Amino acid sequence: MHNGKVTMVATLVLALFAAQCSRDVRESRDSNVGEERAASDGRVAELQRERNDEITRLSERVTEIEREYGEANQKVESGNRTATAGLREELKEDVAISRKR
Repeated sequence: MHNGKVTMVATLVLALFAAQCSRDVRESRDSNVGEERAASDGRVAELQRERNDEITRLSERVTEIEREYGEANQKVESGNRTATAGLREELKEDVAISRKR
């Protein structure tokens, strides 16, 4: 009698265990990984776009500063306007900083 109960409980435990393990675990894991990867890829793409926009803005700013420097330098060379030593130094410093960025 005792062996019969142990056998019946063991069979019941095995049946419940088999029912729990019947779903495909890899499938649920893969779908979660796919969703996480898609979200991660979207974030990476967004960061890349932001970085590219920032680089574009910085390049435009460097071009603008170089143009301003060229115009100011032409005025000084033509004699129409004389720049103070401080102004010349400030322009050179601005261009150097912009190029470093």
